[in-house]
Amino acid sequence: MAFDITKKAIPIGISDFKEFNRRNYYYVDKSILIKDILDNRAYVSLFTRPRRFGKTLNLSMIKYFFEKTEEDNSYLFENLKIWEAGERYIDHQGKYPVINLTFKGAKMNTWEETYIELVNSISEEYKRHSYLLKQKFFELEEEQNIFLNICKQKAKFSDYVSSIKNLCIYLEKYWKQKPIILIDEYDVPIQNSYIRGFYDEAINFIRALLQAALKDNNYLEFAIITGCLRVSKESIFTGLNNLDIYSILDKRYSEHFGFTQIELDEILKYYELEDKKDVLKEWYDGYKFGVSDIYNPWSILKYTSQLQDNKNKLPEAYWVNTSGNDIVKKLILNASDSTKNEIEILINGGTIEKTLNANITYNELDENIENIWSMLFFTGYLTYVKERRDGRVSLYELRIPNEELLYVYETIIRYWFEEKVKQKDFSVLYSALLNGDEETLSDEISEFLLENISYYDAQESFYHGVLTGILSRIGRYRIYSNIESGLGRSDIILAPYSFRKPSVLIELKIAKSEDELETRCSEALNQIETKKYDMYLRKENFKNIIKYGVAFYGKICQVKKA
Repeated sequence: MAFDITKKAIPIGISDFKEFNRRNYYYVDKSILIKDILDNRAYVSLFTRPRRFGKTLNLSMIKYFFEKTEEDNSYLFENLKIWEAGERYIDHQGKYPVINLTFKGAKMNTWEETYIELVNSISEEYKRHSYLLKQKFFELEEEQNIFLNICKQKAKFSDYVSSIKNLCIYLEKYWKQKPIILIDEYDVPIQNSYIRGFYDEAINFIRALLQAALKDNNYLEFAIITGCLRVSKESIFTGLNNLDIYSILDKRYSEHFGFTQIELDEILKYYELEDKKDVLKEWYDGYKFGVSDIYNPWSILKYTSQLQDNKNKLPEAYWVNTSGNDIVKKLILNASDSTKNEIEILINGGTIEKTLNANITYNELDENIENIWSMLFFTGYLTYVKERRDGRVSLYELRIPNEELLYVYETIIRYWFEEKVKQKDFSVLYSALLNGDEETLSDEISEFLLENISYYDAQESFYHGVLTGILSRIGRYRIYSNIESGLGRSDIILAPYSFRKPSVLIELKIAKSEDELETRCSEALNQIETKKYDMYLRKENFKNIIKYGVAFYGKICQVKKA
């Protein structure tokens, strides 16, 4: 029974196209994608887009449009753009058998578990076509037994490898019409296997499965595959010469995944949120797919939904918190010093120029560190500003798309920083701190900053986090951050458990140049005195208080003791 509501609901995480009609969800009309597919007439199409940019929903829409079933699904499209395109396109509605598979859930810890999940996906699709068994369709008992075993997930490895191809044969024979194959998120198990350590097993099975289904298959009308990464023909699509690949660099189909500016404006108007246009652009815009400027659809819908309850709700990093950051974390944490310097440039608002390898394979990431940029780009963690030619080579000026993505880099770097703090010996720094050795303290902090990725951009909070993290392992001291003391809040206070040890009071400042460091240190010390930041320690009966003014400029630190 359909929900009867005045305002269309916002579809969070809904990937079944039919549910949009049944539950009266707001739908951003992407149905003209069907027209473009029919016009293009590609035999096998691979669409690569970042996760949660509408790939699954689009495949579901395509399935409901083309699939020949007992139920008439034409009503789902009567008010959409594809219906306005004319009879030559409408005539294809409900005329083809469809094989619909998803590998989205194949993210297990071992190959054995992953294989079971892949087999389950194939089994579910066989069961969806189990009407073949009821019609006494099979002439050979062996074929029927294999079909039954696949349904029960008891078939042999070789039977699963040939399962899609054989299902094509069965459906073409039954319906007198070649079927369409739809495979969603084909590379999820490949990426996961790279992270978990069973890459070869995953590649071997998926390569054999897709090659059997797509290469020289005379029983296939056409196939559409989606994924995040293209993955080279040599690793997956061996010998498949009829494969057309459409990545985020291609102009064709560029507006069909994610939201365009026009589509966003319509959403904001419908939900009366036009005043949020600028903040949405700052946080969730910035992607460039082919010739189209694209917003992140998942984050737009999440934020729009939350604004229904609270018009003053601040934006959050919704997309980067939906899992899938493991590959990015691994790449950044294992980056070389030069790569870390380039990441620093990016997180501080700059750009870098790189070639992009569209035929990358996951195992090549460890062989050439430069492949990190292609991975980050094609999976949506970077976008490009412009392209230029250098002879026969295309160079792309890359940047972080928006505030949401900046958040994920900063989060990963904070994690990386915390791991570094756990590993590093700070005994010299701690000794200098407690003995009032400002010169050694300056050198030790500066050296640590030089070894690490920094996102400063005149933000005191970064350096505050650095010092708090370093001092967290000093031992036998209580550490207070931004605690009320005197006439304000002091940055960092270290109070020892023993009154025999010195207590420490630290105030931080940011310098605009190296020459300004000493002046800013003096200002910090003066603030400690005028704001009486030592009052908390004196109330606790600490007598020996060491006061430091600490100033930063980039990766240079200067410390001055009162």
